[in-house]
Amino acid sequence: MKSLVVLYMIFGVLVSCSNDDGETNVTLDGKWVLIDAICFACGVGPDFDYSEHTLTFDSKENRVTAENTDDLTFFRSSGSHDFSLSKNQITFDDKSSYIFEIKESTLKLIFIDNPDLIDDETVLTYAKN
Repeated sequence: MKSLVVLYMIFGVLVSCSNDDGETNVTLDGKWVLIDAICFACGVGPDFDYSEHTLTFDSKENRVTAENTDDLTFFRSSGSHDFSLSKNQITFDDKSSYIFEIKESTLKLIFIDNPDLIDDETVLTYAKN
C-alpha cells in the first residue's frame, strides 16, 4: 500500500512539472516599435525618440513593412521589403542579413556585418506593439 501511495506521489510530481521557463511564445509576426539602436554611425543623441520607427512582419508573405518618420533609417527604408527566413536569420534580396532574437516581448535584430568594415556593427531592439 505504501508503494502505491509513493507511486501516486511521484506520478503527481512528474505530471505537475513543466519545462516552461516562464517565457511567452512571441512570434516575429506583428508590429514592433524601435526602442534602442546601437550602431557606430547612428548619429543620434541620448534623448532621441525611436518610437516613430516601426516594423510590421508578415512571415506567411515573407514581408516586412518599415515605417520611418524622418530621413533617418535604422533597419530598412520606409515601405515593404521581401525577405527569406532561415531559423533565426532574416536575409533580404540585397544579401544583407540579420540574426534575430525574441525574448518575451522584445526583438533584437543584429546585423551580420562585413568583417572588413569596422563601422557597420548594428543592434536594434524593438518592443512588441
